[in-house]
Amino acid sequence: MIKRILSIMLCFVLLMTASSFAAFNDVADESLYKEAIESLSGAGILKGYGNGEFGGKDPLTRAQFAKIVVALSGNEEAAKANNTEVFTDVDKNHWAIGYINVAAALGLITGYPDGSFGADEKITYAQALTVVIRMLGYSEAEVGKNWPNDYINKASELSLTDKLSFGRNDILTREAAAYIIYNSLSAKEGAGSKISKLTKYEDVIIYGVNEINSGIAEDEVLTSGGTFKKGSAYSDEYLGKKVTLRVNTDNEIVMIIPGKQEAKVYTVISGYQDEIETIEGGTVKIDSGSNVYYKGAKVSYPSVSSAITAGSKAYIYGDYIYIESSEKEKTEEKDIDYTLIYDSFGEVLTKVEDVIIYGVNSVNSGIAADEVLTTGGTFKKGSAYSDEYLGKKVTLRVNSDKEIVMITPEEEKNDAYTLLSASGDKIETAETGFFDIDGKIAAYYKGTKSTYEALYPSFMQGSRIYIYDDYIYVEENKLKGPYTVTKDYNQVSEFFGNTDDVTVTIDGEAAKLSDIKRFDVVYFNDITKRLYVYTDRETGIYEKAIPSKENLSGIVLSGTTYSAIDIDAKKKLDDTEGSFKINDRITLLFGRDGSVVDVVDIDGRTLSDMGVLLKAYSLVSSDEETKGKKEYFADIMLASGNKVTYKTDTEYSDKEYKEYTGKFVYIMNNGDGTVKIELAKENRLTGSFDKSVPSYAEHDLQQNYSILELVYSEKYDEAIVRKVNLRDISVSSLGSGDVIHVEYANEMEDIAVIYVNNITFDGYTFGVLNKAVSDGEANYSYELKSSSGTVNYSGSAGWSFVKGEAVMVLAKDGKLKEIYELKEVASATKIDSFTDTKIKVDGKVYAMDDEVSVVYKSIGESEWNMTTLGDLSENLDSGKWKANIISIYADKAKNGKVRVIRVTLK
Repeated sequence: MIKRILSIMLCFVLLMTASSFAAFNDVADESLYKEAIESLSGAGILKGYGNGEFGGKDPLTRAQFAKIVVALSGNEEAAKANNTEVFTDVDKNHWAIGYINVAAALGLITGYPDGSFGADEKITYAQALTVVIRMLGYSEAEVGKNWPNDYINKASELSLTDKLSFGRNDILTREAAAYIIYNSLSAKEGAGSKISKLTKYEDVIIYGVNEINSGIAEDEVLTSGGTFKKGSAYSDEYLGKKVTLRVNTDNEIVMIIPGKQEAKVYTVISGYQDEIETIEGGTVKIDSGSNVYYKGAKVSYPSVSSAITAGSKAYIYGDYIYIESSEKEKTEEKDIDYTLIYDSFGEVLTKVEDVIIYGVNSVNSGIAADEVLTTGGTFKKGSAYSDEYLGKKVTLRVNSDKEIVMITPEEEKNDAYTLLSASGDKIETAETGFFDIDGKIAAYYKGTKSTYEALYPSFMQGSRIYIYDDYIYVEENKLKGPYTVTKDYNQVSEFFGNTDDVTVTIDGEAAKLSDIKRFDVVYFNDITKRLYVYTDRETGIYEKAIPSKENLSGIVLSGTTYSAIDIDAKKKLDDTEGSFKINDRITLLFGRDGSVVDVVDIDGRTLSDMGVLLKAYSLVSSDEETKGKKEYFADIMLASGNKVTYKTDTEYSDKEYKEYTGKFVYIMNNGDGTVKIELAKENRLTGSFDKSVPSYAEHDLQQNYSILELVYSEKYDEAIVRKVNLRDISVSSLGSGDVIHVEYANEMEDIAVIYVNNITFDGYTFGVLNKAVSDGEANYSYELKSSSGTVNYSGSAGWSFVKGEAVMVLAKDGKLKEIYELKEVASATKIDSFTDTKIKVDGKVYAMDDEVSVVYKSIGESEWNMTTLGDLSENLDSGKWKANIISIYADKAKNGKVRVIRVTLK
């Protein structure tokens, strides 16, 4: 065997895969969306929030989606140069005006008939699929005229939506957008493809740039598919990787999608004619005919073997080898000193100085059980590691297996405190009370490194906080639990011991121990003696295990996918003996972090077995087993507040069931993947609220009661229903016209659900009309100035309003459903005082919406402008503005709230 050379300076030993994706701390490894998110973020198409999070559950607006598809089509430069005002609601200063204009010009996203675009509207699942299919080049003739069903079916045919379960009108999330876009990159393109002008180069290896070979131009990249200009998409992280490129007509790279190949990575000691001697694997044989890329050139291995410098990295793939010369210093390693020492067996050890140990499996289950996260890299624990070093700055000695064999703590003092509360610039401790803290200081918590200001909202009371000169480390006070209460509140003492002096909160609200009910989930903080109780649950039909019961990572419950499931709960859903079966009716219990912590079978009807029928409809099946068969569906707003889609046993959209729309119904599982819907017998209970109990009409509201509000309903059209809070209801009592249905929870007639008829009006948009235009044929277009911005609507006969009127508007997809004139309740030249929820004018106090719309203009001006109540008051008080008249408008509820303040200035 070739003699081991020990007199070299070692580089950092790293075993890794070839792919270099952006990683996000809120994207789980088992997530369906992980590959798409990391690939597209690596390609610069989608970005995270800069705090380590991607925000996958957040919605996308039409403007944001326009930017994505314009970037995909290679027209980003054209967009940056286009600020022509094409749409009435997109001015030249709008951040996305260029992207919107180009997307519209390409025919990808069109505007509305009234000339608006709706830039800030949330884009729906059906709209997004339509845009992507247009981008892929499919015409209406190829897809079909039945929108959106034909487009949804085409997306399925192209495998854009595999494993997704969204309703057509569901708001598109960032993670679903990433998944659809990523799938589109490998989908079959139509003749009119908007991305076909970008040449696609698949499976090319990037191997040469100026930094490693001065003979290459500074703006060029050498690949196995040709030489290209770098463009904005290129980064040195792709060197040596096999990727897919999209290149524009200027030969410039505009998109890079990393491949999935994995490499074995070795640190080179010496190179020989047909082998490499490495630190990690001893001698590795190299085929003389292998494709080798070294110093920006494609070479044969024998020709460069003797020139490879010690410490270089050899990335050995299945069909090629990339060698990264040690002469190219890695910037991320500049601050770490690697010094040559040996262990008792003569093996070289790497010295890694001044690193903070901050993450192991015991503080973050996402970290491998044998790994340690440090500011100098990730290592294997080895025999030297102990949790006593967590949060401390140390010097490590690491062997060739990346295993820690020696830990030397730094001599560094720290102050330790018990945390009671934390804000952006202050910490409250049990020992010293409040003290100031720099929000930018480095912080480590639960295996995560960031800054104090980014992490403090997640700190748990009772945690131990260690404050050093240049960083803080927080040792989480782990709660005991979760436990499921299966009897009554007396069971809590069985879990946690004496509970005489505990403080109880239920879903964040102060409560008593006796308020804890069966199937509540409980946790206990033994430092602060605080009991945390969570009542959130969902009942439904266990429709599907994802991907299977044998390898369960998530489930579909009555059309909704749940992937955050704790280990113990998974055992009740997977193939463990005695677990629940597919098509069983089950209830998921959720813990403090929103994950499923337990699964139970609750007897009797629950909030997930009842709700309001929003819409019933039929679709032609595209599944192989039932292809061409008509299937029936119903969208239902469950009493729990979730909107779900069920496959039904009959066509509830026909005339026989027309009265079901907007009505309260019961949902019954048929055991075959369909449900039966039964109309509830009306119970129009009238009476008064007592919010202190709480109760209604002298009936107690059960612990997890629900109040649903019908905003709008029309036969054969989709009803609009929302869940409201008791505190949002300003009236003290309800009459028969206010109550649609009351559902009792038990034989004691405690109330589970109150279904009311538009008593808060919070489902409407309020503002002042800035434009009101008729086409002369009873069609109207309106521009509304409101607290949510400038909004445009269009509608038909029956509504004739003029510019300047204060109105309340209900719309769906930009189309007017209802519009009413608001009631003027006061007028004055000044405002006496106001809070978030009240306003005083001329000595009288009025209830006020906390998002009141405030608009103003000077006499003689035509355009209304938006402002805030605070800015209005400040300008009036300072004398900068002088009011001619201030008009106060309220909605039409019994005790209407002030919704609009209209100001005319002198």
